[in-house]
Amino acid sequence: MSLLLNCPTCGSLFIQNSFISVCNDCYKEEIAHYERIGEFIRNRNNRFLTLEEITEATGVPIPLFYKFVRKGWLQLSYLPNVYYQCEVCHQKTREGRICNSCRYDFRKDLEIYEREQTLKKG
Repeated sequence: MSLLLNCPTCGSLFIQNSFISVCNDCYKEEIAHYERIGEFIRNRNNRFLTLEEITEATGVPIPLFYKFVRKGWLQLSYLPNVYYQCEVCHQKTREGRICNSCRYDFRKDLEIYEREQTLKKG
């Protein structure tokens, strides 16, 4: 379903769909940033740089880099020294949106909740 929203990047009105979450101009800029990162990491030596070094060299903002990772546009398996933040505790992680510790805590809390619900049903 499409929605008329303000672009979170520049504030202009745009129609959001399931693929694009920014206006057309900002989307084109994001694609240019993505291509810049892609070109940069094609050089095998650049793959061993940290996130800060990659974003500084390419001019790509760190939050946009994180967005590319979350969307699956960038694979961290090719960048061994790059981490991003867990969305819960902000610790470094390399896979998923949350770190292993928070994932474990969620599972544990869910098991407790399910046990309580089972006991209530009797």
